[in-house]
Amino acid sequence: MARFFYILIAAIVLPLTALADSNQLAGEASPYLRQHATDPVHWRAWTDKNLAAAKKLGRPILLSIGYSACHWCHVMQRESFTDPATAKQINAQFFPILIDREQRPDLDAMFQSTAVLLELPTGWPLTVFLTPEGRTFFTGTYYPNGPRQGMPGFTNVLERVAAAYAKDPDGARDNAKFIQTTMAQVHRPRPGEILSAHRALAAAAFMDEADTLAGGFGNGAKSPQWVALSFLWRHYLRTGSAVAGSHVRASIDEMIDGGLFDHVGGGFFRHTVDPLWRVPHFEKMLDVNAGLLRLITEVWRETKSPKLAEAARRTIAFLERDMRLAGGGFAASLDADSIDTNGEEREGAYYRWHADELTTALGTNTKTFTSVYSIAPIEAVPGADEGDPERGNLYRTGATTLLVDLETLRRARAKQHAPQRDNKLVADWAGQAIAALAEAGQVFNKPAWTRQSRDAFAAAQRALVDSNGRLRQSAFEKQWGPLATLAGLAAMADGAISLFEATGEQAYLVRAVAWAIDIETHHGDTTAPGFFDSAADAEAVPVRLKSIIDDPNPSGNARAVEIAARLYYHTGEDRWRQMAETTLRAHGRVAGHPQLGIAGLLNAADTLQLALQVVIIGKRGKPDTDALVAGVMARSLPAQVLQVVSPGTVLPESHPARYKEQIDTKATVYVCRGTICSLPATEVAELDATLLEMRRQ
Repeated sequence: MARFFYILIAAIVLPLTALADSNQLAGEASPYLRQHATDPVHWRAWTDKNLAAAKKLGRPILLSIGYSACHWCHVMQRESFTDPATAKQINAQFFPILIDREQRPDLDAMFQSTAVLLELPTGWPLTVFLTPEGRTFFTGTYYPNGPRQGMPGFTNVLERVAAAYAKDPDGARDNAKFIQTTMAQVHRPRPGEILSAHRALAAAAFMDEADTLAGGFGNGAKSPQWVALSFLWRHYLRTGSAVAGSHVRASIDEMIDGGLFDHVGGGFFRHTVDPLWRVPHFEKMLDVNAGLLRLITEVWRETKSPKLAEAARRTIAFLERDMRLAGGGFAASLDADSIDTNGEEREGAYYRWHADELTTALGTNTKTFTSVYSIAPIEAVPGADEGDPERGNLYRTGATTLLVDLETLRRARAKQHAPQRDNKLVADWAGQAIAALAEAGQVFNKPAWTRQSRDAFAAAQRALVDSNGRLRQSAFEKQWGPLATLAGLAAMADGAISLFEATGEQAYLVRAVAWAIDIETHHGDTTAPGFFDSAADAEAVPVRLKSIIDDPNPSGNARAVEIAARLYYHTGEDRWRQMAETTLRAHGRVAGHPQLGIAGLLNAADTLQLALQVVIIGKRGKPDTDALVAGVMARSLPAQVLQVVSPGTVLPESHPARYKEQIDTKATVYVCRGTICSLPATEVAELDATLLEMRRQ
């Protein structure tokens, strides 16, 4: 391995022998791939056929992984992939392949893990060099076209890698085999039990990484980390830990007040480049908004904070206005880049303001507005995009929300060039949005939000389920993308279960069961417990991993445990309990050394082990039943399983409330954990006292 890397650094240029075929991305089911269809690089998609062609040609593969909303992906395209000289060099020395990470998150996770293993940078665009057999021997991320700020120029990297491979192809293959073998060892399941003591250990570890000044985790660039915050919220409700509860509330408040939230148009950006949440990377992703909406909704159930309610409302308004597709589904993302007033494409141009622009739009209201909102200069953060340093995004410094003025600014902003939208439907992100809207509709008593969730579910089913009944990971313009990943199947099943709880319609539960069976059938391991990210018949998968690290959404195996647990409590079928338990045990040892990335697995363990089954015996739509449902929604409940059943319904044999009945023909609620149920309650006050007592660990 050391010998090959020495050659890589010391190499000279490989002789050029250009690849005859042209760019082949024009017909792909991905806006990102189509954006590269006019590049002079002879890009191909990642398929078995193209990998076979690379192997036959005997040429190393240049793989680039990115996505439509990615700023640095666009920069590398402009600088290198549209440059004729660079393209000629790529075509002559490599077999170029492009992947949309939202279509193939399983492959992206594998290649990002490889970079971590090699102690090389991760992120997007990810630049990967592979042997003709499709095995990684070197990786990088964004490379400028020429040397800059200590980074080597991309053409020089191409020269060195190509020459190193030409001089010692066997060394490259040996290096690649070593990496692949080590990857398999690193990602092998580590069996163990997850106990309540592990949750306390994890809460302490998470708080060690917490930024107690600005919220969130770490002291650099900030991501919302909503899964880890959800874990701390569960810990607060279980144990009464004031420090955990306070950190979650403060983190959400700081995100909403800061630049992570789009104060003018609603919704959240993907992350910020500074620790105070003021300067975002300006891409807007469906999954980020769905995850934060779900967290905000859950915390609002307990706090009734007007700020959280307003953020939820404006996030849903953003999804409905800017992300909703014609059929009722939701687009994947809005681009980070847009055209500025000089006609140049810049990161965040659509979202930045100059003080003079505020004055022009707001007139006499400007002074009041600028006493509440400030502009974060973009150059305040090292490495931020170049441009007018006095134009920046808004963040809130005052206590009020000036909705009328913000709407005036939104109308003014709408006259500019809007960012491009990636109109792909993505299975796991669609499932997250469906669940978030279904739960918000219940909690805030907004039937219109529940209808949006139903519409999104119907649209996702139409677009993503193929002619063989298999769920696809993505769809675009009536074209199916690859087969769904483990996370995609589990997220859609999770959304279906949330809709079942919100509406009582059995068809949603039936659909969730079918997708859970697909997980067992296509993602199961015949030799060991746990589930593979990729389906057994997925195309071109070098290594099938069983991911347990959040990305930052819950990992595939965490989602599988979560939906199996929810299905067990709803159906009483022991197969789902066994699926959840064996999957947890397959990976449980990681709980002894907790990190933020296993929060999803810990949350799933909490759902399986400590779920509250809330059973309301009554008819939906009747005042007494609806009052009890509202009473349940008024308390934040970790691992809630809500069942509203008509009188006379026979619950599954294993259900602790199987023989429970109404009291005096009134709607009656029982709260159960394990084999124990509370006394019956017919009044909201009684119910609330029971919930407070039983949600504690």
